[in-house]
Amino acid sequence: MLELAISFAAILGLIVGSFLNVVILRGQTQEKLKGRSHCPFCKTKLSAQELIPIFSFLWQKGRCLHCDRKISWQYPLVEGLTAIVYAVAVWFFLKSRFWPDFYDLIFLLLLLSGLTAAIIIAVSDFRFKTIPDGAVLTLLMPGLLVTLAKWYSHGFWLAGKDLITSAALALFLASIWFLSSGRLMGLGDAKLIFATSLILGFPASLSAFLFSFWLGGAAGLVFLLSRTHSLRSQIPFGPFILLGSALAYFFSQPFLSLTGLSQLL
Repeated sequence: MLELAISFAAILGLIVGSFLNVVILRGQTQEKLKGRSHCPFCKTKLSAQELIPIFSFLWQKGRCLHCDRKISWQYPLVEGLTAIVYAVAVWFFLKSRFWPDFYDLIFLLLLLSGLTAAIIIAVSDFRFKTIPDGAVLTLLMPGLLVTLAKWYSHGFWLAGKDLITSAALALFLASIWFLSSGRLMGLGDAKLIFATSLILGFPASLSAFLFSFWLGGAAGLVFLLSRTHSLRSQIPFGPFILLGSALAYFFSQPFLSLTGLSQLL
């Protein structure tokens, strides 16, 4: 059963990934989502054989069949990434459950929706240096549900710590955006860290904050040393917030214990 679920999740991820490419690219051009897919250069509507995830890109050798322009590698990469993320998420979620109940399935759907939003945010910020509000809102919903669940089961104090910490981290990034007039940080980064911090809760959100800045700083140093960026270049911070949050989900407790920060928090 687990193998079948993982296979189904991977296939679903390929299909969803293909749609995410449309969402990401049309979101930048303000084009409506309805309507058939078309070549972004010659605007020719694509046939069914040109829309098969990954396979079509390889079969067409990365070029449009109609105008021979190069197709962005974003298409197969996003499709493959979404398939992998969906398969791993289903494996991680179902590996300890012999038969999931209704609430498990609802949680899995929330998990997949959050991961889908994260992919949109990462790709949009990396390629276009913008973080779509709709994707952040989708990512915020699981965070609000987690906070409400904590409030219901453990009282306001635990949920309140999550809210205060998330708001403080978001305010810190927003202040950098404001004081630098958007040169050092985007306002979307502040919105994003509020959503991810709510999902993680306190104190994992603090670990994610540190991980994000360390990863971003390390990447910036690599870019400078490789001379692909200058000191004035803008480096998208959204992907590092997401990556730092993922690391904090798995390694926050060992990190806090190892550094002694757990005793302070």
